Amino acid sequence: MPKSKTKQHKHKGNHGHKYLHKQKLRATFLSTHVDVLYDEYHEPEKPGTVNRTELNEDVPGMGKFYCKVTGRHFESALALKNHTKTKRFKKLKKQIANGPKPHNQRDAEAAAGMAPPTNS
Repeated sequence: MPKSKTKQHKHKGNHGHKYLHKQKLRATFLSTHVDVLYDEYHEPEKPGTVNRTELNEDVPGMGKFYCKVTGRHFESALALKNHTKTKRFKKLKKQIANGPKPHNQRDAEAAAGMAPPTNS
């Protein structure tokens, strides 16, 4: 069998992973923080509060399809349904539903000795 005239170049490893760290950082800073999601998830529905079903042109799907666990808006009910099957959604839901309350700025200030005085 004769050798081919063109030389095959073999790559070692996967070169498609170059910019994954940038995507993860971007997702971290653009997403809603866990302490805010925790409060929103555990907050009981109060009568007379703002309802998420109001139309909003600035968010995808006019604000109709909102995930309370991840704090994201979706274009359609199908996209929201597919989102609820993802590993990220399930992991965050388990963390928010069963886990301890995440720390917030008030907790950090109290730990540093900058808590407001208690008048009791």
